[in-house]
Amino acid sequence: MAGVHDVAAAIVERIGPLTTMKLQKLVYYCQAWHLARHREVLFDEEIQAWRDGPVVRDLYDLHKGAYSTSRWDAGNSVTLTADQLKTVSWVVETYGQLSPEYLSRITHSDSPWKIARGDLQPDAYSGRPISVDLIYEYYSRLVVEPDMAVRQAVANAALEGAELDERQKSRLQSIARGECSANEMIARLVAATRRA
Repeated sequence: MAGVHDVAAAIVERIGPLTTMKLQKLVYYCQAWHLARHREVLFDEEIQAWRDGPVVRDLYDLHKGAYSTSRWDAGNSVTLTADQLKTVSWVVETYGQLSPEYLSRITHSDSPWKIARGDLQPDAYSGRPISVDLIYEYYSRLVVEPDMAVRQAVANAALEGAELDERQKSRLQSIARGECSANEMIARLVAATRRA
């Protein structure tokens, strides 16, 4: 099984130099979304509910005192499986452009962090663990099966007076299954329009 340092190495390889705070939040989202989609942990190391959001103490112990990092030699992304790398890539694509401060704020709205913090004051220290079960329960509710996502999109389009043909539905299926991103699909459509 991969460890948190392997995940951190994969993140740094994909995003380049970043703050250690941002690295911590991206690692948390990798664990959360991998749990939600694959029903298994990405790494075993404990995530704690610190004041500024989720933190993996094992990572912190290595970057303590450093504001940013451009490499993570303690891990090796080669140890990650194809599904694990896909999770990391998706998290980097989805959250990688967000600032560390914004990532911290959005983790504060997540139930797992709030529950772990309990009745602590906002600025209070905490080393309380965030339960993997809570992370799974919260994020798995946010995952929609591809067929359901397409049905919802088709229904929403119909409410707006648009009827989608089979080709458009097929494109939506590709996006919903994660075979390509919406941006990739748009780029393909733009390129096809230019050729026509």
